[in-house]
Amino acid sequence: MFKNFLIIALVLFSSFSYASSMNVNLDTRQMTEEEQVALASKLIEMRNTSNISNPKKVSEWVEVGKNIGDAIIGAADKLGVASDKFMQTDTGKLLVYIIIFKTFGNAGIHIFFGLLLLIIFVPTWIYFFRKMCVFKKITYTPVPEQVRLKKTVEYYTEGEVDGTRAIFLLTIAIGITAIMIAIFNY
Repeated sequence: MFKNFLIIALVLFSSFSYASSMNVNLDTRQMTEEEQVALASKLIEMRNTSNISNPKKVSEWVEVGKNIGDAIIGAADKLGVASDKFMQTDTGKLLVYIIIFKTFGNAGIHIFFGLLLLIIFVPTWIYFFRKMCVFKKITYTPVPEQVRLKKTVEYYTEGEVDGTRAIFLLTIAIGITAIMIAIFNY
């Protein structure tokens, strides 16, 4: 039962990775010629704007870098210090951090806290999954004439905790989805 559920879950989640490579065929026979032209121009526009190699996008990123440099030079000029000497001071480093945070802060916060959630959530989930769904009983008995203890592990058999395992799999799926939304929703 658990193996079947696991296979179904893997197939469902792996199907999302194939969604981007699917070809979609539109039936445009019922559309007017103006609607077809508008749709074609919209598709061409979407294809051209979604790529980072688009010269307009590259020039926007170059402009961001230029603006950061201008802000640093402007702050150094206000203080009457050369910009390279200003960058070596604590105030200069703080200014760079503030400018970079102002430019990329929202995305950085999402990525930082999303990865932090991932680092905390996944090991906690693994610990409780093993405790509640894998190991039934762990006993330690002393071994005569030795200092160490003998570890005896009793495992759950198939069918004993299938409902709990299903809930745990649903929890990890929802948790990972929520973390990915937290990381990439900015």
